[in-house]
Amino acid sequence: MRFGVKPLDDPLAELMKLRQMGTMEQYQESFDSLLNRVDLPTPHAISCLLSGLNEKIQTAFWMFEPDTLYDAYCLAKLQEGTLAFIVRKAKPILDQSSSSLRENEQNMGAAALLRLGTLPHTGLG
Repeated sequence: MRFGVKPLDDPLAELMKLRQMGTMEQYQESFDSLLNRVDLPTPHAISCLLSGLNEKIQTAFWMFEPDTLYDAYCLAKLQEGTLAFIVRKAKPILDQSSSSLRENEQNMGAAALLRLGTLPHTGLG
């Protein structure tokens, strides 16, 4: 490599292929690094940014139509935070309902065995 440039270096192609795999902050860092090496009008840069976002962030994001990259980054980070909050709040409910579901299944199984008169070790059957 001469002067730190790889052969067939195409930052625009890399920018268009870039996808969010981690946090929005990590994606923004990679995106900015590539964007600084190309000359794109703001609407095209925003379009590239949005097309590489995680689907869950991207879906809720299109309705806001940001005019600047700063607005786009802020909206994406806000949506990422909102989704993380929802997941954190929903998880205990899911955990409780799955344990309740197991208890209900066990109780229903015991009731069925009682009806059949085959519940072991209770003296009821």
